[in-house]
Amino acid sequence: MSILTYPHPSLFRRLLLLAGLAAFSACSVDELLPDNTPDGGNASDTYPLTITVSDSGYTPASGTATRTAENQYTTTFTAGDAIGVYAIDKNGHILPAATNLRLEAVTVAASDAASGGSILTWQTADGKTPLYIPGGTYYAYYPYQADSYMAGKVPDTATSPLAASTTAADFFKDLTAAWTPSADQSSHDKYTAQDLMIAKGSMAEDIPAERRKLSFSMAHQMALVVIDLPKTKYTLKDAAGNSLPDYIINAPLNVAFSDFIPCHTDNGAYRYLITPVPADAADAAKPLLSGSYTKSDASVADWSFNADVAAGDYKEYVVDGGTITKAHTLQAGDFYMKDGSLIGKNESLSTAQQANCIGIVFCTDANRIGDGEKEKLAALGVTSPHGLVMALTNAGNGCRWGDEEKDENATATDNATPFYENIATLQKQYNHINGYAETHWIGDKIGKENGYPAATYKAFYVALNYGTTTTGTALYAAPEKTTGWFLPSIGQWWDILENLGGVDLSGYKASTEESVEIEGTGDTAVGNLNTYMEKADGVIFSSREYFWSSSEYSSYYACCMSFSDGYLYLGWDSKDYDEIEVRTVLAF
Repeated sequence: MSILTYPHPSLFRRLLLLAGLAAFSACSVDELLPDNTPDGGNASDTYPLTITVSDSGYTPASGTATRTAENQYTTTFTAGDAIGVYAIDKNGHILPAATNLRLEAVTVAASDAASGGSILTWQTADGKTPLYIPGGTYYAYYPYQADSYMAGKVPDTATSPLAASTTAADFFKDLTAAWTPSADQSSHDKYTAQDLMIAKGSMAEDIPAERRKLSFSMAHQMALVVIDLPKTKYTLKDAAGNSLPDYIINAPLNVAFSDFIPCHTDNGAYRYLITPVPADAADAAKPLLSGSYTKSDASVADWSFNADVAAGDYKEYVVDGGTITKAHTLQAGDFYMKDGSLIGKNESLSTAQQANCIGIVFCTDANRIGDGEKEKLAALGVTSPHGLVMALTNAGNGCRWGDEEKDENATATDNATPFYENIATLQKQYNHINGYAETHWIGDKIGKENGYPAATYKAFYVALNYGTTTTGTALYAAPEKTTGWFLPSIGQWWDILENLGGVDLSGYKASTEESVEIEGTGDTAVGNLNTYMEKADGVIFSSREYFWSSSEYSSYYACCMSFSDGYLYLGWDSKDYDEIEVRTVLAF
């Protein structure tokens, strides 16, 4: 086990939220600035403030000033986040009406088109914003804490008025000293709940009071540990050169942490906030962080280190080599390997690579990946889906679709539910991309509910068991961070035919016809598909083949696709017809 430490060059957090100017009234003045506050000023001198909250990010532990912004390490305030604000009058007293004033980020309609339709504004529960106080000072912290927690954690200005020069660090020193990050930072919300930030407000005094902006530049008070375990990260671009979300593979299995749970980020690293460690601290005073993971050879690797990060700093601890980065242009036609790695569509595969290839990427448009697929990937920690893959071999031949007298989920009332509607037009075929959800809706019932025997629903049964010993296809097991194999919907077959088969179906995507036979395109699709099959040593398509989809046409029929003597058929067939094949897909 080896561990290297680096100040992470990509960790930069920039939070910029502009609160819109709210209309004020005598009521808002009374609520936020009562007449009996110490030297609060006249109501006529007070105006609602426009608020800006920014976070300049953690500083690299090396002390360098250079910071790089990358999306995977950028935290953005969203609706529901809240800060606590204290307003101090010109005599140094905390105003009772602005003592731990809770301001929440709320999405509101923008007053101008340039804002993109909506903005985040900081306001109280009843929709008010803080007021401009002549000669006043403002302090803020994040995340907001209840009054009972904050009691005794800010200066008692009733007995000792605050000097105007008091810094945020001095004002919140007792809060910072009492702050102990929780060991459970396993989610984004749990992580940010431990990320204490403080600021003293700044405001330009040389503009009219009614247009003044109050700015809080937040400073982090905890220390950030970034743990980089071994993995491969693809930095992806599409064929036009546009950046796509990073793709992580070969992540270690059975990752475990001893007595703490860090936040697993989209870029594959783990973040964990700790109480800052003084530069001169002895090793015994530095928190020991340790854990383990399973290597590809099934052996277990243990690791540990003593974290020594100062307040507001971050440091990356690289375990056993950490991340290997590869650049790749993601395209339909790329070869998808057993471990989830990618080989470009124009590459020639060696014999060893052919043996490790399990499919062909056929879709890279996230808008053409179904909700069920996205939900499954998100549950696995893949928040940005990358594409869909078609298997190299058939999962089964001679398969029935299901019960020819049953309209699946006929009582569904939610249009997000599988089989909510029958797919009875070409337009609906193209738009139907929910293969994963439909496959599992049927699959979850096979052998468990009356009326769902495996033989009747063989197409779904073999699809769900592709890549296992049950169907003799264990060589094609799906990688861990995928949906697993499923029966494609008819819309997903359209994408296979267009993106791999080279068939132009644009003229049919708005059609209300029930089916179509397109002369000549069958041979075109078969020829182009087989170009990929031959390069990957897959099972080729023939000029006379039918394939099921997961989509239902009616009680008696299900949607299918076929090649027949040069024709391409997009339509339906009887659910009990047992001469139709299954070719599965997965999402990654």
